[in-house]
Amino acid sequence: MSAHRGRGSLWVKALQCTTPHDAEGSRRKHIRDWKVISTMTRAVHRLSHTGGYRHVSKNRIWVAIVAVVMLAIGLLSPAQAHADASSQPTLSIAALTPATQASGVAFNYSISYGCSNVNADPCATDPVITIPLGDAADLPIQVGANPMIVDWEVDSAGNLIIRLDDLVQGTSGVIGFTITPPNQTTPDGTSWTLAPTMTFSDDTPTVNAPGVTSTATAAASLDLTKTANVGYFHPGDVVVYSLAWDCPTAGWGYGAEDLTQLVLSDTLPAGLTYVSSSPSGAVVSGQTVTFTFSAAQLGDRCSKGSGTAAPVTISAQVDASIPDATVIENTATATGTSLSGATVTDSSSDDITVVDTIPGATTSKLGIGPLLNSVGDYQKDYNLNGYRSATYPGPWLGLGAAAQPSSSFHLTPLPNGTNDALMFRIEAMYQLDIQQGQPGVELTLTDPMPCTTNVSGAAYSSYPAGGALCTDPAFHPTLVTVRTPADVGRVGIPESLVVNARLTDGTVVALTLQASSGSAPNGATVRTYRVPDSVVGQVAEISIPRTAGMTNTRTQVLIGGYVDEDRNAGDLIRNQGTVESFVPEESSPYAASLTSIGTIYVKEGPQIGAKKAYSTTSKSFTLTSEVFLSGETTGDLTFTDTLPAGWAVDGPISVDVAQYTPLGYVNDIDTTTSVAADPSTGRTTLTVVVTAETINSLLDSGLGERFRFEVNVPSKAPSPGSYSNTVSVNLSDPGTQSMCLQGTAVSGLSGADFTCRATTSFVVNPDPTSEAVQVVKSVRGSNDTSFKTFPAIGYVEGTGGTATFRLDWTNKSIASMTDVVVYDLLPTPGDTGTIPTTVDQQRGSTFEPTLASIAPLPAGISAYYSVSDNPCRPEVLPNADNPGCVDDWTAMPASPSAALLQQITALKFVSSQTYAFNTGFRIEINMTTPSGITDSDIAWNTFAASQTNADSGQVLPAVEAARVGVAHKDYSHITIDKVVDQAQAHVGEELTYTVTAVNDGGRDLSNITLRDTLPDGVDFVGASDGGTHAAGVVTWQLAAMPLGQVFAFTVTVTIAEGNTVPEGEDGVVLVNRWGVDGPTPVTPLNPCPEPNDANESCATTEILGALQWSKVTTTGALLAGSEWTLQQIDGAGEPTGDLIAITDCEEATCAGPDQDPEPGTFLIVGLDPGTYQLIETRAPFGYVLDSSPHSVDVLSSTAITVMDGIVNEQQPGLNIPLTGGVGTVPIVLGGVVAGAVALLLVLVRRRRVAV
Repeated sequence: MSAHRGRGSLWVKALQCTTPHDAEGSRRKHIRDWKVISTMTRAVHRLSHTGGYRHVSKNRIWVAIVAVVMLAIGLLSPAQAHADASSQPTLSIAALTPATQASGVAFNYSISYGCSNVNADPCATDPVITIPLGDAADLPIQVGANPMIVDWEVDSAGNLIIRLDDLVQGTSGVIGFTITPPNQTTPDGTSWTLAPTMTFSDDTPTVNAPGVTSTATAAASLDLTKTANVGYFHPGDVVVYSLAWDCPTAGWGYGAEDLTQLVLSDTLPAGLTYVSSSPSGAVVSGQTVTFTFSAAQLGDRCSKGSGTAAPVTISAQVDASIPDATVIENTATATGTSLSGATVTDSSSDDITVVDTIPGATTSKLGIGPLLNSVGDYQKDYNLNGYRSATYPGPWLGLGAAAQPSSSFHLTPLPNGTNDALMFRIEAMYQLDIQQGQPGVELTLTDPMPCTTNVSGAAYSSYPAGGALCTDPAFHPTLVTVRTPADVGRVGIPESLVVNARLTDGTVVALTLQASSGSAPNGATVRTYRVPDSVVGQVAEISIPRTAGMTNTRTQVLIGGYVDEDRNAGDLIRNQGTVESFVPEESSPYAASLTSIGTIYVKEGPQIGAKKAYSTTSKSFTLTSEVFLSGETTGDLTFTDTLPAGWAVDGPISVDVAQYTPLGYVNDIDTTTSVAADPSTGRTTLTVVVTAETINSLLDSGLGERFRFEVNVPSKAPSPGSYSNTVSVNLSDPGTQSMCLQGTAVSGLSGADFTCRATTSFVVNPDPTSEAVQVVKSVRGSNDTSFKTFPAIGYVEGTGGTATFRLDWTNKSIASMTDVVVYDLLPTPGDTGTIPTTVDQQRGSTFEPTLASIAPLPAGISAYYSVSDNPCRPEVLPNADNPGCVDDWTAMPASPSAALLQQITALKFVSSQTYAFNTGFRIEINMTTPSGITDSDIAWNTFAASQTNADSGQVLPAVEAARVGVAHKDYSHITIDKVVDQAQAHVGEELTYTVTAVNDGGRDLSNITLRDTLPDGVDFVGASDGGTHAAGVVTWQLAAMPLGQVFAFTVTVTIAEGNTVPEGEDGVVLVNRWGVDGPTPVTPLNPCPEPNDANESCATTEILGALQWSKVTTTGALLAGSEWTLQQIDGAGEPTGDLIAITDCEEATCAGPDQDPEPGTFLIVGLDPGTYQLIETRAPFGYVLDSSPHSVDVLSSTAITVMDGIVNEQQPGLNIPLTGGVGTVPIVLGGVVAGAVALLLVLVRRRRVAV
């Protein structure tokens, strides 16, 4: 028994010796191995007993045998040492983002740890990293994933605790974590130092790391707005001023600091006497009213979590003695105190006019429809690439029919923050906005419908109110919504308000109240009335009679319905009415106002869109198409997308569709999808088809609808880089007048072939650091109401005026910027750009304005002036590149004389500040323009900046802002631009040129000819919008070119097979020229190379070649596996291009230069045309290498230059003797074991003899 116990203890010790720190799986394996060894040992033990050995000797024998076997199979290893004081742990921390940056932006850190001890494993047990957080303890913290992390927390003492698994010998790793000081609630200057410590549960010594310090910056902002309830008042009336504030930078998401207090102060001007104010608690001292608000009253934008800001009003009475037409201006000031104690102020003014007679209502009317059009009453929808001003004839959405819409439905005006108006749950709508000149005024509305008998050309208009009664309306109202916007003076809509319809036979019927919502003192804020179904189509006029209590200062009336079914595409349906204003209890109106004209445009044919976006977060493309249909379609909707070279589809493609009328979303609709890879280009083309049957199944009873189809394409990028990608969308419906809601129409395609195309450009970044700044120049002339940027122009009178040029500089880098120097060369005839890349570019100024003053400069900026024609500016233009420059810069005096100002030709501004991400400065320069300038005169201005990366000390390249100009108000000017969709292409490929022209002068133009001169070497395919092609020139004749309207066209060509385009310095290049005929001044955004007397804009495409050859046997069979080099050479045979190493591609998708997957056949694309030398560097297996050079001319006149097959000779056979073999390890191991057993038998024999 004692012997078994002894053996058992030996086994346990042996097992413990070999597996103290192994993983569970390894421990189980070792146990299985020990069982096998145990069986073997018991057998040896039995043999030893039969031999009559002494007990101790036998134990030693079988233990020795087991040890030998274990050593042979690698099971037994020396006992492992435990961690001790000789372990050497390491710890460091590094900040990965700037030490100082804005709140709301994550501060990134990395902790590097390690441990070394050649005599112990693990090196250290139970490591714990502790980082005192200080002022960062309450900030959001996130620790990145790391397999070594057991858990982490921020403890009650404000320490970040990270617990790790045991550190095995030689371990090192990195842990990333972020601290994000919240936007708004982090005081400016909040700072913390992170100094980590790592401790252990064994004898491993504690290790400390030097700390890093970070600081969050923030600044408060304040924007005060003051408005009077109306603009006109009688003497004795009470004016109600509303004060509202905002902290606008809170919306940026970073760098904003909340306020703890806000003080509003309003000193009423002479002519006004204080009456009352709200909320209570204001301090009134003489004419000054002061409010003090705590953080809880400031609203979320100024004090996060405080809800809605307190509304503030001040009521004052107009003195009875104020003369007629007196304008009274009132200014209020707001002063806020930030969390860090800084103050910020703003002021706002509003003026009122005191009159003896109040003017009538101001009105505006808009024609609005769900379809897109090239013109419209309301502002352009840049998301959908047009104006929402059109509709199809008839009740195509079914929304004016019985049982439609619901009882809670209201028409919604534009603009609308909830975007309801975009859904257009009505076929068309006229939107009337009525602004009364004073509060408490009642109104009447008489609104005759457009009439088919009142027609001029394609325009169908309303008869004047009170005039002829229309018997054949061109527009049929079905719903009328009356709204009172939330302005000062809203009292609501009395329940007694009636909306009437006058029918074509002269009878009058009251509309039915369908829905009512909202609450105001006199009633609801919105009421919707329904035209009785029995009279729809017979309404000649909508009217709202005078109603007691209907005294809102602002009222909106929305008349929804549909265009008559007999109207045709291209018709204009125009509506105009009359508003009368009444003083309550007076029987006659004191004013009548004719509304402006609202126009609805009639269209036909489907409207589709094409839009593409790439998400770097989800790593997927989204292809979007907005689709309008007047009813069922016969066409399939097809998406065609060729991914960038090397990209692949990385998951299932799904298609979802949103419906706007029933407000629904259908996920993963039925589609037919195909994915095909082109080995010659490395590009993958996917095609997604939504059949007409599927589209029609989404329609309600065959009615029309607006859809948004979304195709989601998971994708995989080959590598970081810049990419551009184009998607095409086609609805094969034969309808005419199709239109692209998004993207651009492919020229020359119509009807069933009509296609929209959209391109997206994007960057897939590695983990970056960035360096970038933004410079913007803007101008405001004395005839302008706001600042304008390129390519706009400020306007002044010909008799003289003023112009303010604004300089904005902003840091767009992660790194901070410092040493900013700005140069502004003031306008003068013959002036040019400022920096090396623009110094030879003419600005085109024709007159010289005079410097009048400089607005107060931002902190840390100093101004200097020069009176030289060519001042030195070494920071942006080295003096070596600016010969003859004069360095006469002088500090600008605080009050320069008029004589000095007239001499100044240039300004320099030097900043001593350091600017973090998205911060910068603004400088405003005031100038006067001379009398006598004509409608062809203009003065252009830019500015240039130099700046330095504050972290690296690296000077960034100088940048110059796009020019802006000031000109005579009648200045004529056209800005043109031209781009091509491919900078490089092959013969046979299609090129699409997009050309634009905008009238950015000062007046409308007429009889303008736009001209696109195609290059030699292309075949014309088509042009959009009626472009006419003749003898290589495409022209558009514009009868009218309204001010501000952008004309955009496309021209499509193919690169001709057999072209004879000559080779130039930049290769074989196609140059397309776009210009304007006639005397109107033109500025090209991408000017053609000089000489460019016609001021044309150019787009270029380099024609690339391709080379194909094959590797064959003497019988012509293809040989796989050869390798080559290809290099362009000159006439003397000397290399001129890069050496291309080529390996035979034998995979379905080719990643290298060879783009042909067939073994033995080679296709190299994207080559500059010219002479090349081809050399074989490795022959196919078993064949003789042919290293002789092959010369070939790669042509630009054909898509692929094809060489004859290159032949290799087969090598003679070779016999190689067989050596070695497989399975030697088991044999060697068996030999070792056998030898060990033999040795033991010898020992046994010796012991037997000894006994």
